[in-house]
Amino acid sequence: MQSSKIPREVIQEILETADIVEVISGHVALKKAGSNYRGLCPFHNEKTPSFNVNPSKRIFKCFGCGEGGDVIQFKMKIENKNFPTVVKELAEHMGIVWDVAEQGQIAQMLKLHNLAGSFFKRQLEQHSIALDYFSSRGLTDEVISKFELGYAPDSWDALLNYLRNQMGFFNRDLFTESGLFSSNERGKIFDRFRQRVIFPIHNHRNQIIAFGGRVLNNSEKTAKYLNSPDSPLFEKGRVLYNLNRVAGYGQFNEVIVVEGYMDVIALDQFGIPNVVAPLGTGFTKQQVTLLEERFDKVILLFDGDNAGGTATLRALERLIDSSLIVLAVRLEEGMDPMDFVKIHGSDKLRQKLSEASNALRFYCEDVLRQYPVKDRKNKKMAYVTIRDFFRKLDPILLVGDDRINEPSLVHYLSTSFDVQEQIIRDQFFPARQSAAQVPQKLPKKERHSEDLLRLILSAFKNQEIRKAVISVLTRSEIEVTPYLMLWNLLVGKEVPSLQELSLHVDNETRQLLIDMQWEETEFLYTNIQECEIALTEYKFQQVQQKLVEVMQNLANPALGADKKRVLQEERMSLTRERGRLIGLKSSR
Repeated sequence: MQSSKIPREVIQEILETADIVEVISGHVALKKAGSNYRGLCPFHNEKTPSFNVNPSKRIFKCFGCGEGGDVIQFKMKIENKNFPTVVKELAEHMGIVWDVAEQGQIAQMLKLHNLAGSFFKRQLEQHSIALDYFSSRGLTDEVISKFELGYAPDSWDALLNYLRNQMGFFNRDLFTESGLFSSNERGKIFDRFRQRVIFPIHNHRNQIIAFGGRVLNNSEKTAKYLNSPDSPLFEKGRVLYNLNRVAGYGQFNEVIVVEGYMDVIALDQFGIPNVVAPLGTGFTKQQVTLLEERFDKVILLFDGDNAGGTATLRALERLIDSSLIVLAVRLEEGMDPMDFVKIHGSDKLRQKLSEASNALRFYCEDVLRQYPVKDRKNKKMAYVTIRDFFRKLDPILLVGDDRINEPSLVHYLSTSFDVQEQIIRDQFFPARQSAAQVPQKLPKKERHSEDLLRLILSAFKNQEIRKAVISVLTRSEIEVTPYLMLWNLLVGKEVPSLQELSLHVDNETRQLLIDMQWEETEFLYTNIQECEIALTEYKFQQVQQKLVEVMQNLANPALGADKKRVLQEERMSLTRERGRLIGLKSSR
């Protein structure tokens, strides 16, 4: 076994710091259950979740089949890989040095950022102008230290010279690609951050991977905020500021999303620590997934100015199709969360958060605020904007979704636009008019069944495809008897070749194979890439179908409270899995 070649400290660091929830969520749709996470076990067939993940102990355990262990053991079993392979993959994913030749650049960039963080903190202590700025914003020494804030001096090469001395060498490519420096047309590199207060940005392992900088004087003719560019360490669309701390607390089911660094820090100082912020004006699908994996509810809290409202709407458009309960709060005109909490205190803010609006109702109110309906042209613009927004939403999520609270929303829009409620229903919620319409958007069962057969038969021809198919599909989802016979052969100890199949099946299955002309090579997948894409699509359509059925059941007005709660939990689990599969589809 090659494990003896793996440094013990590497294995120990993986076991002590790996995000086991993140790793397992790539294979299992997990839902928070108290301090743990729960889902359907991937190692045996079950309908009631008995697979549990404990993030604090970094272990998993299925109380149905008895499987359990740590993050390394999970990946070994679920992906059918050996110990050295799994350890190397986890180390690379976490930025742990595994092979000097392969991981040297990552390790050196992490060291550069760690040294830069120390440099900026020391500069803050030496420059009263930066300390005075933080003091004027009401930040205490304690919170400045907690968030490791710093200052970049008014110099073109102070950080460059410091890092050159500390590292003992200068590598132009390494320094440039780190994102800490810029270069001019002559190729001369210089400090990217100058005369700005500095906010370190961390990954899930609390390592500094980037920085944000803010000017001291708003009147300066330069960008108010400046972030590190994307680098081998950092991709801003995949990180949320302060998520490392909030996730580390391990006690929150809901999270507050604000617009900027200072809002996060100010709310933390006033006793509201479960706050994160996107790094820029956008809000990406990857950031939505980060929240889905850790929380049940999101409250959007943005500035009261127009830009704040626009940022809220952009975040809404990403979050509304997630499994999260999404609420929104707009502060008074001209105020940001930091201003509000300083003037009114944390209790007043908590009260405002408790009164947060349903996300879709908030969206409508905000659009109507931007386009007052007293003006005919504005009224038309508001109507079209809201209508098109609802039409873009996934119709499957609209059918029977109690979060929409459609009757109240329809009445509000009908009153606002002075039109009949039925017109609003027809124009804005066509998918909700007939739940039976939604399945028509899905592939026919015959086609879905054919896709399954194609996957199973391809697995008899290619060993790599066989492993992939067996790792993704389960016996419980194969309902057609002939397919089940083929499946049992596929997972048996002695697997027949494609040509021998007819000797091992009954007449019904043999006839099925003839009818489908399975012997034609173009019917089968010939490589693992094709198969993985097809497996993802098959699972996606399967989840879509189940989601439709759940939504249709939720739309039943005679539904009892207990049954409704069960269906809502099933909907959330399916929606999480759906989001995971969408992420897989978009990455391939």
